[in-house]
Amino acid sequence: LAEKFRLTEFQLQTSAVMKGLASIIPIDILCLFSWQQLELKVCGRPNVDIELLKRHTNYNGCNPNEPVFEMFWRILSNLQSQYQSLFIRFVWGRHKLPSAKDFNVQFQLQLLPLEIIDHDKRLPKAQTCAFCLILPRYSNELILQKRLVYAITTCREIDSDFIENEINSNLNTNYLQSLNDQL
Repeated sequence: LAEKFRLTEFQLQTSAVMKGLASIIPIDILCLFSWQQLELKVCGRPNVDIELLKRHTNYNGCNPNEPVFEMFWRILSNLQSQYQSLFIRFVWGRHKLPSAKDFNVQFQLQLLPLEIIDHDKRLPKAQTCAFCLILPRYSNELILQKRLVYAITTCREIDSDFIENEINSNLNTNYLQSLNDQL
């Protein structure tokens, strides 16, 4: 009796999931995919393809060879995958990029205007609806890395700056402390 209960206790929930899946894809063909293939189709690739992002980048009125952009791409390429995911979340509100064939929007990179002072003290700014990052003209790579990591780990909510996620606070604190030690 207990075994039968345990085997059927989530019947209502699993039926709802199956009904939802059936509205998108014929249930008969689900058996053609492994769970890993289905996860990839539904969720996308687990790692952020930085080269794919570069190919889909528009430099709004800026020279792509600006030193700050070169530093930015080096830093982003060298970040651990969890930070790369946080970056995509920061600039687009998603954790992953679409596949190359489904990538139908351009990532926008802009520079903060020269008239604004104290670029090294400013954080990068994201506009998630436009898939856009506005970078201050940082004087060196370490400052850019520190500001970028701070922004992507503390500005966690779309359009709500400086909301720290407790789960990531230790990760953020340790990483930022290592960057501070280098300054």
